[in-house]
Amino acid sequence: MAWEVEIKAHVSDIEGLGAVLRKRYGAGEAFDKRDAYYEKESEPGKTAFRLRNDGSPEAGCARDLVTLKHKAMRDGVEVNDEIEFSVSSPLAFDAFARSLGYRLALEKRKRGRVWAAGPDMHIELAEVSGLGGFVEIEAIVEQETGVEEAEARVRNMLAELGIQDSDIEPRYYTSLLRSLQE
Repeated sequence: MAWEVEIKAHVSDIEGLGAVLRKRYGAGEAFDKRDAYYEKESEPGKTAFRLRNDGSPEAGCARDLVTLKHKAMRDGVEVNDEIEFSVSSPLAFDAFARSLGYRLALEKRKRGRVWAAGPDMHIELAEVSGLGGFVEIEAIVEQETGVEEAEARVRNMLAELGIQDSDIEPRYYTSLLRSLQE
């Protein structure tokens, strides 16, 4: 298991930030992620796990991943302990999840580009359907003891890119999506 340390922030000028990222890190890689969030039928409003179709239009490939996150938010920085595995049939997985009392609660589509900003850090610039433009800076660490240092690195990268602290979005995408339904 790995720890994911991430900051996401609202971006109004996706093209401008994209130009900065291309200059620093090259073309990046396009992505088109489609997420289905599940919750227990007996616990509406509480996301249990996600099924993601994680495709790359340029590479012509796609994979389906199930992710369970043990989440924590620290001063706008999301820290997740993740369990993730691939599935060969999303339809079969959906039927399996429903048979266990889970239901599809939310869907999200995120399209953009991702850049490697180091061996264990990447930057995503994306348009999230219904929510607008976002930049996500993420560092992966293998041990919980590395989380604090990773938080400092993602904050530094945010500042280097000229993103203001006031643009940080402290809520999870699922919370933002649920607020659209209200």
